[in-house]
Amino acid sequence: MFNKGNFDKIRADIDQYSVAFFSNNPSQFTVDENWLQLKSHLHTSINSNIPSKLSTSSKARPPWLNSKVHNLIRRRDRLAKIASKSGSSTDRGRYLKARNDCSKLIDSTHSDYLTKLIGNVKSDPRAFYRYINSKKSDASTIPAFKSDGDIITSALGKVECLNKYFASVFTTENNLIPPLSANHPSMDNIQVTTPGVFKLLSNLDMKKSSGPDDISPTF
Repeated sequence: MFNKGNFDKIRADIDQYSVAFFSNNPSQFTVDENWLQLKSHLHTSINSNIPSKLSTSSKARPPWLNSKVHNLIRRRDRLAKIASKSGSSTDRGRYLKARNDCSKLIDSTHSDYLTKLIGNVKSDPRAFYRYINSKKSDASTIPAFKSDGDIITSALGKVECLNKYFASVFTTENNLIPPLSANHPSMDNIQVTTPGVFKLLSNLDMKKSSGPDDISPTF
């Protein structure tokens, strides 16, 4: 919850750590050791000053079902219960009208949502592909195999079948590595500057997830 983070305290923590870092003669440590110390300090400051909350896995309502549609769905369901209890043709007529109105509104809001989604595909491609992925129904598992007339469905059987096939088509290669030539192009020393690092950090996409360092691009 970065919008509620105490960034003044984070900046103070980093300033304080910076003084301690350089006074400890970082050149006596390797790059990896210095990086691990910095990362550990950043994680401590992030966990202390940026609150978080547990994200539930409850099924979210589709984005095109706005409050107006949601209220009409509740009215439709309420009229359905009334018509079921009373058995009145009048109540049933009210329910059928609410059902039809609800279906029309859902179709129109869904159509408007898709039109907007397609129109903004260049500026917000993540929303477009998130919708596409939600509609995919491809199987996520390896289908059954047929080998020597037998149908193989177990995971172990599939692995053994694949291994048997790949082993049958493998060829034995000459694994002798030729000696490397002493002639190779030279490479200049890498120059790391503060403006260069700042430029790279400024161009990070804050919508992306954390990398292997587990530090959010937003931070």
